[in-house]
Amino acid sequence: MKNTIKLLSLLLLGITLLNSSCRQEESEFIEAPLEESLKANSNVASLLSKTAMKDGSDDNIIDNASCLSVQLPVTIIANGIEIVVDDPEDFETIEDIFDELEDDQDILEIIFPITLILSDFEEVVINNLNDLANYVASCSG
Repeated sequence: MKNTIKLLSLLLLGITLLNSSCRQEESEFIEAPLEESLKANSNVASLLSKTAMKDGSDDNIIDNASCLSVQLPVTIIANGIEIVVDDPEDFETIEDIFDELEDDQDILEIIFPITLILSDFEEVVINNLNDLANYVASCSG
């Protein structure tokens, strides 16, 4: 009998503690004031957009534009030497060819068609140097 009362008392105490320790959270949505909202044309929105853009500066030796990049592999001719650029390390190979002689004129010829990756990650097929020049001219960097 004593054990039953102790067991019942412990069980009652446990249930009481369990009930009092569980609390229910209320979902409350706090709306930001309208003047603190992010506007599409705000400076912060512009900075966020630029952060999410593709950085195309790695391959500037080929396309001379930081707002776009050339999808690899691409075939180029650097000072008369044909190179298939299939990874970013090949950009250094082009630089090495250009640095071989200080007093020469460095000429890079791109074998078209190539695919450009724009800053918004859109892919565009370019068939000639004039098309490439138009995209480069539209860059701001």
